[in-house]
Amino acid sequence: SSIEPPAKRPMPVGLPRPAYSSGGIPPSSHGSYSGRGSRPPPPLVAGNGSSGSGSAYGSAPLGGLTPAASASSPSLQTAMPMPAMSTSLLSSMNKNPVSAVMEYAQANGLMATFNLASSHGQAHRKKFTVVAAVGDNRFNGTATNKKDAKRLAAETALRAIQAGHLTGPVGRRQAGGPSGQSSLGHVPQGHGTMLPRPGSRGGSSGGGGANQSSDVSSGMPQKLLSARGAYPDMLATMSHHLFDQLAFTSPNSQPGRKVLATFVMVTEDQEARVVAVGSGTRCVTGQHMSLEGQAVNDSHAEIVARRSLLRFLYDQLLAFHDGSNSTCLEPSAKRGVLKLKRSVSLHLYISTAPCGDGALFSSRDAQHMAQQPESVAAAEHRPTLDGGRQQGILRTKVENGEGTIPISKDEAEQTWDGVMRGQRLRTMSCSDKLVRWNVLGLQGALMSHFIEPVYLSSVTLGALYDAGHLARAMCCRMNELAVALPPGYRLHHPQLNRVSVADQVNRSTEKTTESSLNWCLGDSTAEVIHGPTGRLPQTSGVAGAPRVSKHRLAELFVSVCRAANRPDLLEAGSYCDAKRGAAAFQQAKQALLSHCRKKGYGRWVHKPVEQEQFSLPNTY
Repeated sequence: SSIEPPAKRPMPVGLPRPAYSSGGIPPSSHGSYSGRGSRPPPPLVAGNGSSGSGSAYGSAPLGGLTPAASASSPSLQTAMPMPAMSTSLLSSMNKNPVSAVMEYAQANGLMATFNLASSHGQAHRKKFTVVAAVGDNRFNGTATNKKDAKRLAAETALRAIQAGHLTGPVGRRQAGGPSGQSSLGHVPQGHGTMLPRPGSRGGSSGGGGANQSSDVSSGMPQKLLSARGAYPDMLATMSHHLFDQLAFTSPNSQPGRKVLATFVMVTEDQEARVVAVGSGTRCVTGQHMSLEGQAVNDSHAEIVARRSLLRFLYDQLLAFHDGSNSTCLEPSAKRGVLKLKRSVSLHLYISTAPCGDGALFSSRDAQHMAQQPESVAAAEHRPTLDGGRQQGILRTKVENGEGTIPISKDEAEQTWDGVMRGQRLRTMSCSDKLVRWNVLGLQGALMSHFIEPVYLSSVTLGALYDAGHLARAMCCRMNELAVALPPGYRLHHPQLNRVSVADQVNRSTEKTTESSLNWCLGDSTAEVIHGPTGRLPQTSGVAGAPRVSKHRLAELFVSVCRAANRPDLLEAGSYCDAKRGAAAFQQAKQALLSHCRKKGYGRWVHKPVEQEQFSLPNTY
């Protein structure tokens, strides 16, 4: 049976949808900004909740540069100039912040200094404040030693630089340079292009013609329109720009800045909008797991971004069922559930290769990297399968630190009491979770009660790109699986892309932070999680579970059940029982796990079952 949108009615009892708020710049406990002139504009701009408009920085009707004016969102303001994709923009995530600030100042003819401003406190508990001066701007950093204070001041300065919030001569230089941009590649306002369709090799797509292309070439590096194609660069530029805006407002020190992942939604008219953001490189440690689903197990960027996407999709489900207009979902006559609109596609951007099988290669030499295709269509995947025993196998992340290790054949099932007594906690690699999404869909088990499987249209990497290895890791190692899947599920092959400067980003040994940032369209501010504990930092002053935790997503599931008039789903009682009730999803999942064992890839390692046995939240 088909589902027709109901008449608009009051919101169901439960978690409210994220508020669209202008927000502001909260005070930072680590660093502060003091630019001469007016205060930097708030990075998140108010929108109309019913229309789905959110941050001006999250949308890009013209390829990610300037949001379109809309009668339904009169308060939407013009976003600041967006930096074009460049090597410096991409590699700055991994660079030492002091070095990055000094290089920026030198490239722009500015004076940059770091000076100790004050020290206070008892001799054994002193705190030091260092001031970073970049042109006419001042940035403070306070810590228990001078080195960390200098680093925090540099990180605050770097956020402002990347977010375009510097005042004084820098602003004039951006608008008046030979190419209309500074070394960060900021584009003057008013320049833009329609986002090219996936697979296009540059230029504009849609109405705009040559004149529009000309505008772009005058405001952006020519690389953006080169043979490598503008489409991947546009996705990367939008993603990094939004992350910089969110990080600039965060009181934490550059939250999870080494790896960034975003989901970008593209509509039929090629209007692109970042709908979910995640960053981070840590997983929860065994002693911090939660029996109530209140800790985030995996705070790697790709996983956090996908959980943020789930929040966005739950919001869209609530919008549909309360009579509002969903921007991406429509009724499906085939299954009596909703589906992603035919005119909408989802694209994943990751700043580097996902950990696990997708990163198991050596970049070898520059000639090899130069020969890599910049874009590989779904029908053109050529997976690298040279017989190596390490290729394609399942891998897990280490409990403390970064990187992955292969799953041994005699790996024991993880148990709650075993982990509490010191058993090593294993978390599946991002590559393995990505291949799972390309079989089961992004929506997960709970949401499959309401929508058909949602698949990625493309995956774009900012660094460590090898088309053959990425094709194997993302999907092609499961090529023989398709025949065993139930109706509605399939092995999906997304288009694979890399940004134009991917082969110019050098390996970095910069230490990563333990923080992870998450945001979805509609949030007024980003949320930062402490990866090893999977919870909100104690310094945040915010109580409760992170909004991407199992518990909070279960609350949204309950709200949608009530809005969709599905009390039968609430009879499951527990979180794990509600997931098991998605019969087709579970059948497809078992086919995937069986295929992994049959092919010798290993056995999928699950977390202890006790952590999903909590009762569904009562949101009345």
